[in-house]
Amino acid sequence: MPKNEYNDVTEHQKRIEGKLTDMNVKGTPKRIKWIGYGIIIFFVILILTMIIGVFIN
Repeated sequence: MPKNEYNDVTEHQKRIEGKLTDMNVKGTPKRIKWIGYGIIIFFVILILTMIIGVFIN
């Protein structure tokens, strides 16, 4: 049984799948970016209105 069995498995996985840090975010389509921005803005507005509602009530 080899001593570095775990390292061999992780190296193989990195070779096959690639590293997570190599993800190209700039290559995503603009529609997907705008949907993501919309979801983030929605939740920010939702949280702000909840906070304001708590203080008004």
